[in-house]
Amino acid sequence: MNFLFQNSKFTVICITFLLTSVTAQADSSYSMGILGIHSSSIYKGVDSDSNVFPSISYDSDTFFFKELSFGYHVTEHFDVAIGHIDSHFDPDDSDNSDIKMLDEREGGFVAKAAVKFGIFSAEIKQDISGEHTGFSANAKIGVPLLFTDTFFLAGSIGYTYLSKKMSEHLYDVSAAESARVSGNISTHDSTSTSTRDFGLRLIMPLSKQATIITILSHKEYDDEAISSPLVEDDSSNSIIFIASYKF
Repeated sequence: MNFLFQNSKFTVICITFLLTSVTAQADSSYSMGILGIHSSSIYKGVDSDSNVFPSISYDSDTFFFKELSFGYHVTEHFDVAIGHIDSHFDPDDSDNSDIKMLDEREGGFVAKAAVKFGIFSAEIKQDISGEHTGFSANAKIGVPLLFTDTFFLAGSIGYTYLSKKMSEHLYDVSAAESARVSGNISTHDSTSTSTRDFGLRLIMPLSKQATIITILSHKEYDDEAISSPLVEDDSSNSIIFIASYKF
C-alpha cells in the first residue's frame, strides 16, 4: 500500500474523482449507471429504507445535469442550478398510529448556488416551489486520505444550517394535527436547526470510463431538531452505492 502523493499520476486521477461530480467530469459528455441508497430515519416509527435508481448525468464547460439538478457553470469555481430535493416526511412510512395521522411534508424544487475551492465547498438552497419558502446552507471540507493501486479513500466533514421556515416544514406539529390525534402528539414550533455531517467516500476506478463509488454518511442533529415530537433519534446513517460508465 502506498500513501498519498507517492504515485502522482494515480493521485491526480483520484483527486479529480473526489473534487468533481461522482458521475461526470467537466471534459466528459455524459455518463450512465445505477445509484443505490440505504438510509435510516430520525422520525418516530420509520424503519431504514432502500432504493435503487438509474443514474444519468451530463456535464460540459457550460451546462450540466446531475443529482436531479440542471445548472450552469458560471466560472470554474461557481455554479448555479435548479433542482429537486428530497427533504420530506411521509407519515405512511411510520408504524406509529398517531404519526400516521399527521400531514405529509413533501420535498420540492430549489434554486442553488455553489462554490468550490480545492477541498472546500459550500452551497445554499432556496425553496422555489412554495412548499415552505425556506432555505438551507452547507459548508464542507473533503480530505484525501489514502490510496492503493485499486482504490482511493476520502473523508469529509460538513455543517448544514436550515432556516426557521424549512425547519418548521420538517419538524413542526400544528394545533390541528395535535387535535387530530387527541393530543397524543403535542404541538411544536421549530426555530432554525442544524446538522453535522461526516462522510467517507471509497472510489474504485475500474477503467478510464467505469467507476464504482461507495459513500458512507453519518449525520448528527442539533437539540432543536431532536426536541420535535416527530423525532426519536439524534442521528441518521446512509450508504450510497454508485456504478457509472462515462462516455
